Amino acid sequence: MLTNNKMENIKNVIKLVEEYFSSSVSSFQVETEEDAQEFFIDCLIYRSYWIQLSLTDVEKGGVFNIDVSIGKNTALYSLIENGEDLSIYFDKDSVYKNLTILDNYLKWRMTDKQKRTFNIL
Repeated sequence: MLTNNKMENIKNVIKLVEEYFSSSVSSFQVETEEDAQEFFIDCLIYRSYWIQLSLTDVEKGGVFNIDVSIGKNTALYSLIENGEDLSIYFDKDSVYKNLTILDNYLKWRMTDKQKRTFNIL
C-alpha cells in the first residue's frame, strides 16, 4: 500500500481507519512537511482518545506508528513504535493488525459507561 505519493498514502490511512472504526472515528487532522514523505494524522476515536497515526522512514520502506492520548496534550501510550514486536509495515493487513491492537487497547481503557455508549458491552 505504500506509494511514492504522500497524499495518496494519507488518503489510504484515513480510508482504512474510517473502514475499521466506522462512526467511532472523527476529526481527522493531517500534518505534513513540505519536503518530507513523512506525515502525521490525528483523529478522535470513541469521542475520548486522540490518536496520532504516522508514517516515518519512508526511504527505508516506511514505519507506521500509533500514539494514544487523552486530549491533544496528555499522552497515554505509544502503542506501536519502532523496536516493538508488533506489525509495523505499511500495507493493509499490517495496518489492520495495528488498528485491532489499538482498538483492543482503547476498549480495555474504557469505563463500562463508555462501553455501553458504543454497544461494546
